[in-house]
Amino acid sequence: MADGNGLPMGALLTAGQRHESAFFTDVMDQVRVPKPVGRPKRRPEAVAGDRAYDSKENRKWCWKRNIESVIPARKGMHTGP
Repeated sequence: MADGNGLPMGALLTAGQRHESAFFTDVMDQVRVPKPVGRPKRRPEAVAGDRAYDSKENRKWCWKRNIESVIPARKGMHTGP
């Protein structure tokens, strides 16, 4: 997980044959968004990903936390929380 400037915000080491989208929520739980003053926020305002991250579970996870998901829908898939 990286911010808009490409700086890492969270990471998780997994086996090479595992698809990274299966660990979306685990990595997102590690993200801390720095603020000018005080503790970092525990969630970003939005998250962007490629079509591989389009799943009902990932979209629902973002929706429950009021995080905008900017993830294009896979062809033939229903999009909604």
